[in-house]
Amino acid sequence: MIDQGKLYEFTGSHYEMGYQQGDTFKTNLHKAISMFKNLEEVKSLKPRLIPTGLFMKLASKKAISVFKPIFEKNCPNQVERVKGLAEGSELSEKLIYLLMAAEVMLADLDWELPHIKTGCTSIAYKSLKTKSGNTMVSRNFDYASFLVPYLVLRKNTPIGYNKTIDLTAMILPGTFNGMNEHGVFIGTDEAFPLEEKETGLPASLIIQEALENCQNTEEVVQFFKKVPRGSANVVLVADPSDDIRALEYTSKRLYERTTEKDFIVATNHFTFEELKSIDLPREAVFGPKSPKSLWGVCINETSYIRKKTAEAKIKKANKIDEKWMMALHRDHSADPNGKGGMCTICHHDPENISAASMIFNLKSKVFWMCLGLPCENEYNRYQIKGWRFA
Repeated sequence: MIDQGKLYEFTGSHYEMGYQQGDTFKTNLHKAISMFKNLEEVKSLKPRLIPTGLFMKLASKKAISVFKPIFEKNCPNQVERVKGLAEGSELSEKLIYLLMAAEVMLADLDWELPHIKTGCTSIAYKSLKTKSGNTMVSRNFDYASFLVPYLVLRKNTPIGYNKTIDLTAMILPGTFNGMNEHGVFIGTDEAFPLEEKETGLPASLIIQEALENCQNTEEVVQFFKKVPRGSANVVLVADPSDDIRALEYTSKRLYERTTEKDFIVATNHFTFEELKSIDLPREAVFGPKSPKSLWGVCINETSYIRKKTAEAKIKKANKIDEKWMMALHRDHSADPNGKGGMCTICHHDPENISAASMIFNLKSKVFWMCLGLPCENEYNRYQIKGWRFA
C-alpha cells in the first residue's frame, strides 16, 4: 500500500535510485500500465485495426529507438535510472521509454484531445512580498484525475549530484516540479503551439537534470538553452536570491520573462509577441474527438483567466504567507457558482483536476504538499534537514 503522504527516499547511483523506485512501487506500476493502455490519447494514436497489445509493442520499440540515443547523449544519468526502474519494477525498459516519450508525443496530438491540455498555475514570489522575507513558490499541478493515485513525493540523494525533492509520477525518472538543496525550484506548465515541435527531451527529464546539476536560476536557464527540447512549455524557475524567471519555449526558441514586480504568474499560454503567432488560438474549442462533456468548450480560456485571477489577487495582497497561498490555490472565484470549474485556479472539469498543490520556501527548507484537489484536501508540512540552504 502506497502512503501518498510519505516522503520516499532513494539514494545511491542513478541505477540504484531507479531500482529502489521501481521495486517500491512495483504493484502500482503494473496497474498504471494497464490504465495507460486504455487512455483516449493512446487509443487515438493506435490504427483502428491493430490490436492494443501489438500496438504497444510496436510503439515501445519505436520509442526506445528514437529517444534512447537522445537521452544517452544529453542525460545519461537518467538512462541509468530507467534501467534501474525497469529491473526494479519488472517492466520492460522499452515500455518505460514509451511512457516518457508519451510526454512529447501526446503534446503533439490534435488540440481536441483534452487530458494534457488542461493547465497548471505556478507563481514565484520575491522576498519583499512574503511575510517570511524569503523567496517562495506556489503551484497547482493540473492533470487528468486518473494520475492522482500514481503521484509520489520523492527525495533523491544521487552520489556526486545535488539532492532533490519532487512530486512525480512513480514510473518516471524525472519530474514536473521540484526543488534542490540549493533552493532552486523548477516547475513546468505545458504549452500548445501549432509549430516548432521537434524530437528532443521531455520537460520532466530536463527539469530532473537541471535540479541535479544547477545551483541557481541562471545555470538552469543556460541548461534549458543548450539541450534539445522535445516539447513546448512555460517553465517557472526561482532561487533564494530572488532571481525568478518564466521560460517560454518551443523546440526552436526560448524567451525569458522576468519581472519588475515582486512576483511572476505562469500558466499555459505564451506572452511573448514572438511566440503568440504559433500558440494555440485563444478561440479554439474542444471538438468531437474529445469527451462529449467538453464539446464546444474553449480550450485555452482557462489559462488566461487563471493568470488574470492570480495576478489580481496577489497585487491586492500585502505581505503573504503559506496560508494565504493555500487559499489562493483553493480559489473558485472565477466560477459564477463558486464551486470550481475549468477556469478556476483550483481546476475542475469533467476530465481534469488540480491533481496536486505545493508551496516551497526556498530558503527555510520547508514545503507543503497537497495531493488531490486542494479545495477538498489538506496540505502536509515537510522540512528537509541537512541541506545546504538554511
